[in-house]
Amino acid sequence: MTKIHTVPIDIGCDLEPFSLPVCKHEDFHAYVNICRLSHNEGENPHTFDAEISVICAQCGERMRFRGVPHEIGFRRPNGSLFATDLRAPMEPSGDFDLDRLDAIRSGKSWEPKP
Repeated sequence: MTKIHTVPIDIGCDLEPFSLPVCKHEDFHAYVNICRLSHNEGENPHTFDAEISVICAQCGERMRFRGVPHEIGFRRPNGSLFATDLRAPMEPSGDFDLDRLDAIRSGKSWEPKP
């Protein structure tokens, strides 16, 4: 059984103070939507994007992702306007190229192999 704690609120007028429930956020539901993006309909996707949101299973409050920029793009993780959704670009692990990693580490330019 979920225990909900209350915190007294003084509203600063002649009305009686009241208490709002305060959830301890001990259980969560995560939702992930995978977007497959291509230039034209029917083509194989050229990029993938995971859209992640998390809500408290006890009270239904949406959780915010901290520390991510609020922008639209597919090159790095970013958040929605109110930071309640995280969008993270992805790629299949088979696409990983050690030559590309070496070039990134050394600051050299890199061109994909034909």
